[in-house]
Amino acid sequence: MTADARRRLKSTADNADMEMEMIHDTTFIGNMEGLSYARQVDSLQARLSRVEKRLDNTEKELGDTKLELGETKLRVIDLEESVGFYGILRNRFLSTFKRDKLQNATPADIGLVATGNVWAYEGNASRDADLYQLLGRRTDFSTYKALYGLHHSVARDIGELRFETK
Repeated sequence: MTADARRRLKSTADNADMEMEMIHDTTFIGNMEGLSYARQVDSLQARLSRVEKRLDNTEKELGDTKLELGETKLRVIDLEESVGFYGILRNRFLSTFKRDKLQNATPADIGLVATGNVWAYEGNASRDADLYQLLGRRTDFSTYKALYGLHHSVARDIGELRFETK
């Protein structure tokens, strides 16, 4: 079988435009087009290395972007929830005014005040931490620590903790 392969290779080499060339310490036998590919191995390997490096960087950026997206989604959820709670708070304020100052609160107003009371008396470590980190922030850090047992800057890392103060 080996003798047959050698005979066929010799026959092909004798009948075709085959050449032998040393490329990067390796002997190559082939036509001119095949040998040109063998000569490009170093440049192709260098190009592949650059592409792999770019791919690694892109994958890292994608991972960072996914992490940032997840954090952004959580912030959007917080903001969406806070809009509703802010509405409850403002409704509670107006209903309390009707009850205490105008003395004409309806049963719906009394219900809003009660709903607002539940919300106002329930702690939220994550949202309360924002009050210490945003513009116009609170400065009574000891109050936050006494209520939640940790520094406000840690709350965002932990996530949302709830604590009832009743």
